[in-house]
Order: sequence, then C-alpha cells, then structure tokens
Amino acid sequence: MQRNLNFKFSKEVLPILLLIILTFAALALPAKIAMVVTAVLFLGFAWVKPFESLLYLLVYVAVRPFLIEINPGLKLIGDIITFTLLLRLLISSKFNLKSLFTFKWFEIAFLAFLVFGTIIGLKNGVGFAATIFQVRTFLIMYLVYYFISRSHLPENWATKFLWTGVGLGWLLSLHGLVEKISIRQWLLPEYWKYMPLSAENMVRIYGLPGNPNSLALLMMFSIIAVIILKMKDTSKHYSKWLNVSFVLFIGILLLTFSRGTLISAAVLGVTYIVLSKQFVLIKKFAIGFLAAFIFVYVPVNGAVKLVETLGVEAPQGSVGSLKDRFGQAFDEKNIERMTSNGRLFYLKKGFEIWSD
Repeated sequence: MQRNLNFKFSKEVLPILLLIILTFAALALPAKIAMVVTAVLFLGFAWVKPFESLLYLLVYVAVRPFLIEINPGLKLIGDIITFTLLLRLLISSKFNLKSLFTFKWFEIAFLAFLVFGTIIGLKNGVGFAATIFQVRTFLIMYLVYYFISRSHLPENWATKFLWTGVGLGWLLSLHGLVEKISIRQWLLPEYWKYMPLSAENMVRIYGLPGNPNSLALLMMFSIIAVIILKMKDTSKHYSKWLNVSFVLFIGILLLTFSRGTLISAAVLGVTYIVLSKQFVLIKKFAIGFLAAFIFVYVPVNGAVKLVETLGVEAPQGSVGSLKDRFGQAFDEKNIERMTSNGRLFYLKKGFEIWSD
C-alpha cells in the first residue's frame, strides 16, 4: 500500500505540474495565439497521455473561471482534451459500436433529459445557440465520465487522482489566503477586484473559481482526498503533510462562509461515520476543525485587520464571523431576499415551470 503512495514525487507528476505552469504563463499571450498554442499542446498531450490529461483536467476545471476572465483564449482547453480522449477511445475500441453504445440506465435517463429539455426549450422560444450552449454545459462532464467508464484505468490512477486533489487544494488555499489578506487586491482579474459585493459577501473568499460556494465544494473534495490518503498511508510516511493539508483546507472552507456546503459536509460526515462505524473519525474531525479555527481562521482574520490598520482601504465588513453568517440564514431580511430572487425563488419557479 505504501508503494502506491510513493508516486507523488515521481516523473509521472512532472508533466502535469509543467502543464499547469504553462497554462498560467499562457495568460500573458494574446487571446488568439493562446488559443492556437494551447489547442496544439493539449491535443498532443491528451493523445499521448490520456489518463494524465484527466488529472490535469481536474485542476483546469477548478481554475477555469479565473483563466478565461484574464485570457478568453484558454476557454477551449477542456473541450479539446475531452474530444481528443473520445477520438482516442473510438480508435482504441476498433470502432466496436456495440460496446460504445451500450449505456447504463442512468445514462439513458440523463441523455433523455437533455433531449427532452432541448425540445421544450426550443418550443418555448429559447434561442438555438443558447440551447446548444446549455446542453454542452451538461454534456461535457458526462463525456469525461463516458471515457473513464469505458477505459481500463492504469494501476494506481485513483491514488494519483487523490494526490492531484490535494495539490489542487493547496493551489486554491494559497491563492485564497492572498485574496483574503490583501482584501481582494492581489492576484485577481481587474473586474473581480472591483466587483460590487454586499457586506455579507465581502467577508468570503471567492478564490480561483470566482465563487465562494464553488470554492467550498472543491475544498470539501480536497478534504475527502486527504482523509482517504491518510487511511491508505499505513506507514504514516506522509502523516504530517496530510495533517497540515487537512487543517489548512478546513480553514479555507470556513473562510468561504458557505453555509450550504458546511451543512452538507456535516451531513455527509455523520452519514459516513454511522454507516462505516468508524467513530474514531469524530475525534479527528473535531480536532481538525478546532485546529483550523485556531491556526487558520483566526490568524487570517487578524491579518486582515492588520492590513486595514496599515492604511489599505477596505470595505466595511472585511472580517466576518461564522456566528453572524449562520445567524443571517434565518434573518427575516435574508429570507425575504431568498424568496424574491434567491434559492427559494429558484425552487418555487422551478416547480412552476415543471407543472407547466
């Protein structure tokens, strides 16, 4: 089992790390040149290293909003990798249509949903271009699943995937800390710097995904990756590194102030502990959250206050409180806002559309 974890520093990871660096370096190129260069680069890489390109795709999808906000020429990288993988799968299967067009029941249901939604949308006056774009949004991630489910994954690929999740967690965390402490002045696109935010949202880390809720979900994935790797690391060789990652990722999760994700994480954690009967995890989670609060949440908010005293102009409410954030969930004003144009409004409108 220990041998399965030792890949981390092997030459297998170097191409992925190099590609991530090149992707961020490509932000300096003109959009058209960046599009051509990345198209050629990632088409070749996905063809030669299909399963490593999937690991890169995990990072790219997470930081894509940041990349395309600065340079729209990088917006097709995910599509290029995905369709290259599908072409490779088609050729490697020797055009065996029976195997390629054998679907599980939930795949059939998903595709039927897309067809049904497309017909209803066009029938009700939704533009053709808008409909295709929305279908593409739903379909692109399914195509990644389609490739994985019909391929023989290399030995140790799942472990590589988990370590990639940990690496992604560090990338998002370090950027999030810079964003928070600099009061949204460093390492952000110009539009994001001056994006008008309410006092409630000013306290939240938006990060490379450009959305605190998306960032929170990604941090939850990274936390799960750490937990699984800790279980695999029977020799405790990476114990210290994983413990530090665990505390840091929880700290960033807290700083997103994402009520929905925190509640979901609590429900998921309790459900897993009860079903697996690994009650020892209660202690580990309790220690992790306490350590994250003491060593990440409190110092970062303290650093923000220090930056404000140095004369950096900051909107009121740059430092938030978890107590206030969760208290606002049941505030009359907040409930009214959710009903008029928030989550409750979308749910209500969704049921209305469904009944129509």
